[in-house]
Amino acid sequence: MPALTCTPAVERCLDGSRLTLPRGCREVFGDTAAVTADLVGCVLVTPPALWDELLPSLREQSQVSHHAEQLFRFLSASEASVPVDERGRIVIPRLHLEWAGISPDKAVVVVALGRMAEIWEPRRLSMHLTLARRKLRDLDSHLFREQLNLLEA
Repeated sequence: MPALTCTPAVERCLDGSRLTLPRGCREVFGDTAAVTADLVGCVLVTPPALWDELLPSLREQSQVSHHAEQLFRFLSASEASVPVDERGRIVIPRLHLEWAGISPDKAVVVVALGRMAEIWEPRRLSMHLTLARRKLRDLDSHLFREQLNLLEA
């Protein structure tokens, strides 16, 4: 299955709870998309075939990991299959809109990630990226200190 060929981040305006997917995304999803709440606070959209690959793998991991079991339950409980219409639109279920802090008829950002896409409320995405930058700077600083300690040893 090909990777998404749409622009990595595209801003769209919802029509009620309907989202027009970027053209490259439409080709990957076909006529159905699997929609789920993602732990980071966005809506995750995948082709059903990818969802069918991910879920059994996560289920298998859940047999040995409490965290994987919780993730499996969370993702599978929030998963919904939605049709992609002839114009490349999906209806985002209310549960998922609420989870991601998305309001009907407002702007969202669609972020392409390989064979998946994330749908974000723009301010929430900005906050998420700011936090990620801080964590990366902290990690970079920590790794630098470790390298200095190795040089001194």
